[in-house]
Amino acid sequence: MLMETYLSSTEVRNNFSEFIDSAVHDRPQVMIRNKRDIVFSFSREHLTEILERYQFTGTWTKDEEENWLLTLDNFDLIAIGKSKEEALDDMAHQLIDYAKEYYEDFSLYYNSPNRRAHFPYLLNVLTRETTVEVKSLIDAN
Repeated sequence: MLMETYLSSTEVRNNFSEFIDSAVHDRPQVMIRNKRDIVFSFSREHLTEILERYQFTGTWTKDEEENWLLTLDNFDLIAIGKSKEEALDDMAHQLIDYAKEYYEDFSLYYNSPNRRAHFPYLLNVLTRETTVEVKSLIDAN
């Protein structure tokens, strides 16, 4: 690994508060255990910056009943609403639900070839604090 500044798991365990403080207020931290297990620790701000490019691209259409449909590229999700705003709210909630489900059953989803690429997008959703923030990740034409 090119990064030469890392702490052993023993050092982290013995100085856990300092490790967290440094990761949150100074810079990302790296811990190594048994010379093979490497863990990066980031502040929420740093992680949000890393994930910023993982946004959703969507397409609007109308159905035969004049409902707005919102679909996302590369995701099997479809949101429906009487208005675009209603459909956008629905999509944000679907993304939140899917992100939570993915996280809860991480091993299954991450190791599924058709779902692995969703990981950074859904982690970006999970770093948000509100539905409004999740909606801001969706760019639909």
